Amino acid sequence: LLDIVPHWGDLPEAPHRGYDSAKELFQDIKKQDKIAEKLTKTLENWIEKIQPQLILSPKGIGNHVDHQQVCNSLEILRQQFPKIKYLNWIDQPYLMRNPDCLIEKPCKRNEISIEILNRISGENGQKLTIFNLKSVNMLKFQACAAYESQVNFQFGSVEKLAGYFDPSDEGEKVFLEIIAL
Repeated sequence: LLDIVPHWGDLPEAPHRGYDSAKELFQDIKKQDKIAEKLTKTLENWIEKIQPQLILSPKGIGNHVDHQQVCNSLEILRQQFPKIKYLNWIDQPYLMRNPDCLIEKPCKRNEISIEILNRISGENGQKLTIFNLKSVNMLKFQACAAYESQVNFQFGSVEKLAGYFDPSDEGEKVFLEIIAL
């Protein structure tokens, strides 16, 4: 859909590195998980080969161990390649489920709005770029629902996950994608 050329890293996903349950996928990185060195070297090789001007990566707010490992590796590589621009996307639908990850003052689940996020951006000194994904809501839902091994653990069911993608008639609840500088 994005017309992106993939680069296969031949790196095993978390279940193949000793994370034996869905719950373990969203906890701290296990001591025996030694993927970081190989991941960092793989990313370093791609950066040297491709010479990107921009790298997009997850911010890891969903706490998935694979996303944590990517975040950790990119922190190392930012020092090595400081001329590249790095942007994080704020993992969805995790933000909708846990909006407190971005703000000091709690707000109600599913009540994140563009106005609230703009205020947060100014208060925290963190620059956020906000995209309203209403036009591609169904595609985003289908992509999230494809992770069958995680949907039930994270959201209870596909139906409950769908609730994060259902904009209200008033337009208050919209599914947003956010990129943080």
